[in-house]
Formats: sequence, C-alpha cells, structure tokens
Amino acid sequence: MFDTILTIILFLIILYIAYYFFNKKKRSAKQLEKKYFMISGMPENIAKKTLERQKESLREKHPEKTEQWYMEKILFDLEKDKN
Repeated sequence: MFDTILTIILFLIILYIAYYFFNKKKRSAKQLEKKYFMISGMPENIAKKTLERQKESLREKHPEKTEQWYMEKILFDLEKDKN
C-alpha cells in the first residue's frame, strides 16, 4: 500500500515538472512574439501575417528547431536589419 502511494506521488511530481518546463518554453515564445510586434513597427494584423510567413520559411529550412528558436532567429534578423 505504501509503495503504491509513493509511486503515485513520484509520478505526480514528474508530471508537474514536465508540465512546468513545457509551459516555460511556450511562455517564452509568446513573450518573444510580443517583442516582435513591438519592434516590427507594423500594425498587429500585418505583423502577425508576416511573422507566420517567416516562421513557416524557417520551419521548412530547419524543421528540427523549436518555436522559441524560430522566434529568436526572427528577432535577431529583424534587429540586425534595423541597424
């Protein structure tokens, strides 16, 4: 009985840790999107369409990368082009 309870508790802890890290990455990508909208200087509806096109292009070139990587790359290129 004790072993079963301990196993369930450990499973729940592992599940919580996995959920936390998944949401942290997702949250970071959303924060980067907000930053893109601010520095792009475009109206939000146009910026969203442009961002999706850029992400799609990167997904074709680098399919193994994460959403956060795509956003970091897009922001890096945008800031480089502005300078």
